Amino acid sequence: MLVLGGVLAYALLSDSDNDENLIKKISLYDKYRVEPDSTTEPDVEEKEVASLKQPLDTTPQNILLLGESMVEGLARPFADYCTANGHEFNAVCWYSSTTKHWAKTDTLSYFLNKFNPSYVLISVGGNEQFVKDLDVREKYIKQMLDILKDRKIVWIGTPAWKKDTGINDLTRRLVGDDRYFDSRNLILDRRRDHAHPTPKAAVIWMDSVMAWISSDANRNPILFDKGRQNAKTKHLTILQPMDF
Repeated sequence: MLVLGGVLAYALLSDSDNDENLIKKISLYDKYRVEPDSTTEPDVEEKEVASLKQPLDTTPQNILLLGESMVEGLARPFADYCTANGHEFNAVCWYSSTTKHWAKTDTLSYFLNKFNPSYVLISVGGNEQFVKDLDVREKYIKQMLDILKDRKIVWIGTPAWKKDTGINDLTRRLVGDDRYFDSRNLILDRRRDHAHPTPKAAVIWMDSVMAWISSDANRNPILFDKGRQNAKTKHLTILQPMDF
């Protein structure tokens, strides 16, 4: 004990450079701390997220694509992909709609009941790129998710043409990384309004979405292993703008 005491006292008090090669100062924290183990079990939240992951589903799906005006451009390549891969499909485009429209009306419930999809793709948020009332939008998104309940979904983020004020990050947080396709890094040609992708760009956008849907990044991956095949119809329902 006397020897150990002497060593510790020397280590804490000595400042001599000449002693550096003999005995270095001892930090009791550094000496006795436990380094993080790479094999340490993930925390509870990580476990819960991992437990939600499902294997690739190779069975035919009944897929519904719905949202605002961006859906109109996506509807054709979406239909082509579904035709080639044996999936049933429908699309609903509600011009000028926002999360408020889908949360505060019975429109979402109506089309879920009408088509009874096994899988839902959502593209809503383009008309909310510059909103400031994110606390209110959070309530609307949560209401939409409550209506969707346990259905398998992928929320397709808007390919923002300018930096948004937070709607994309908010949606991603509420939906989860493994159910949200972030479109902001895509470089797409735009129409004259500088917002909506051109028809060719919309195909590129949907190519990226379909590749992601089949990947391990998606919580509920489904099979899209074939390219596009010209669909006879887009099965597209158009809804006109509504203010309230």
